[in-house]
Amino acid sequence: SNPSSTSQRDSERLRLATEVRVTFQTESVSGAGQNISASGVFFIAEQDVRVTVRIGDQEIEGHLVRAENHGSGKTGLAVRFTPETSD
Repeated sequence: SNPSSTSQRDSERLRLATEVRVTFQTESVSGAGQNISASGVFFIAEQDVRVTVRIGDQEIEGHLVRAENHGSGKTGLAVRFTPETSD
């Protein structure tokens, strides 16, 4: 077990066997280019990529924190939920 990877987690992870739908609230994203090749570009967005996550009948606001290529046209997305604030 790598202590540095577990110390970065704020909450325990639980298995989820329900479909998840993400709706992107951001129409476009811009940022500073880092590198480019004939097959793609890497850049750092200057703002949060805001999303709404639907799990079952519940919707939760959040922002995209990671996207990973999982091959065969599949992409893994990691979303951090936006903490609820009380007025």
